[in-house]
Amino acid sequence: MFVFISHLFFSNNIFLANVFAPFRQHLSPYAFIGISFFFTLSGFLITWILLSEITINRSFSLKNFYIRRSLRIWPLYFLIVAIGYILIPLLSYLFRMPSPHLPNIWWFLTFTSNFYFGSFNSNTLFLLVFLWSIAAEEQFYLAWGALMYFFHKKIVAIVIALLLIYLALIILTANNIIHSVYFNTINYFPNFALGAVLAHSCIEKNGVFHFLKNLSKNFWRIFYLIFLLSLLFFQEPQISLFMHTIRHLLFTLFFCLLLFDQCFTDTPLFKLGANKWLNYLGKISYGLYCWHGVVITFVKKVSEMSGYNENYIDVLILFPLLTLFLTIIISIISYEFFESKFLKLKDYFSAPI
Repeated sequence: MFVFISHLFFSNNIFLANVFAPFRQHLSPYAFIGISFFFTLSGFLITWILLSEITINRSFSLKNFYIRRSLRIWPLYFLIVAIGYILIPLLSYLFRMPSPHLPNIWWFLTFTSNFYFGSFNSNTLFLLVFLWSIAAEEQFYLAWGALMYFFHKKIVAIVIALLLIYLALIILTANNIIHSVYFNTINYFPNFALGAVLAHSCIEKNGVFHFLKNLSKNFWRIFYLIFLLSLLFFQEPQISLFMHTIRHLLFTLFFCLLLFDQCFTDTPLFKLGANKWLNYLGKISYGLYCWHGVVITFVKKVSEMSGYNENYIDVLILFPLLTLFLTIIISIISYEFFESKFLKLKDYFSAPI
């Protein structure tokens, strides 16, 4: 949702685009928050699944793990790639419009597009830009699966190594931290690593788990207040390297605390999972992420081709609501009639947990 919010308030009208540019600039850092939480959640869930399988079966099938991840990620990912490289150029040709700039498709076929965007920052077709984070996640799955298979008893040492690699990257790229590092998988090692530590602690029921389990209601009230205020006043000014790193690590810790409270606290202040609508939105969240770029691209292009005279109400209310509505509808259809067909195949490659 944070990523979605950061891309709202778009317009083809140059005057309106300039008017809302400061507002969009203020919202753009929230994409980083959404991506960071997404990677923290991935580190937690994947480590939890693998450690649970190891606990019961003493090991896990690395091949089956990769197949399960591929069945979840690849079908929709490559469908979006096909839309960008086949459907959009075809529509551009049929309607006599300029074809969009497209990078070499190998960046997307090899799940390395994050390095492309970090290096070239070209004006690429909007709906393809979001795939960089999926590329980074796939790189994590590839490396983490192998590390867990061979070194799952050394998970704490691995996490420390990941954090040291992250700090080395930040120090070595101090003069270019905002752009190239933003797309670098290493920049999100703290999210993956601390999410994995949380999963490990909860599986092992170690001291960290019991410490968090025994925290008082007052602690969680203060935590949610601080977390909410941090979100409300989050901005991306020109801050120092040190403060950027500290803030990144603090937000990752916030995400871990949020996950623990929602999953393991006996009486959380509120339970997001108790709402069936939020549960379902979580189920289709991958589709929401992938499809919202497609919807924004088409809404902007239809508005441009129709010659529609956009106004403030369109930019502030109509376009955001239309984009949200269409994204949810398409994501539901995508999940129920496309993604779920592949998800059912995961059962053939799953071990009992």
